[in-house]
Amino acid sequence: MFYVYYGNSSATDGANSTDVWDSHYKGVWHLNETGTDTRKDSTSNGNNGIASGGVAGTGGKIGGANSFDGSDDYIDLGSNEKASPLAIQDKGTWSVWFYNREDKHASILAQRYDKPYHGRGVGIGSTSIVRFWTRDSDTNWEEVNTQYNLNQWYYIVGIQNGNIIKLYLNGQYVDSLDMGSNLSSRYYSYYTIGKYTDDDYYFNGLIDEVRISDTARSPAWIKASYNSENDTLLTYGAMESVR
Repeated sequence: MFYVYYGNSSATDGANSTDVWDSHYKGVWHLNETGTDTRKDSTSNGNNGIASGGVAGTGGKIGGANSFDGSDDYIDLGSNEKASPLAIQDKGTWSVWFYNREDKHASILAQRYDKPYHGRGVGIGSTSIVRFWTRDSDTNWEEVNTQYNLNQWYYIVGIQNGNIIKLYLNGQYVDSLDMGSNLSSRYYSYYTIGKYTDDDYYFNGLIDEVRISDTARSPAWIKASYNSENDTLLTYGAMESVR
């Protein structure tokens, strides 16, 4: 239970925007910025993003969000080094809020290796499918997916823990897959939001609150994160008078 007292204009602000994230968070982007402004990483890792095309700021699920036109808009999170905090290999959690306007193959958040089609991420498949996928060659890939609807906000979470990949949607477990030895491990460290390779799979819609961790978050963590970001985690009591 939390009590909030207010009305003291001389009180100091105790907020700490970087230490609020535990050490497993390697990048958090609120996407409140507009135009060509730097998309700031809220963690202390400093993995800031650069917007290209005509990425626009707009109202989002949690404060502001970024709007992508499905043609040439994307955010480059940079880094292609194994030493980068984002160079997650075979254990991690990738989460994002999205609002899709067009039913076509598109990438929401992608993590790539050194070749165009080697990587993993969350994105849109054909016929109203949203998915978490990973691949280590032009033809060898695995994915878990589920149905969704256009023009609605969704919270998608992809998890990899060794050979196991899992998908959650709106805080609920959807499916998992044991990849066995089908895919080799890679240091995927080059990230983009809103597209996949250099000139394809552009996303048409809104993206908000992108988070990347280097650990496999628990089902309880995912559900609590969804409720918190959806403003359904807490209930609020009536204001009390000062005694």
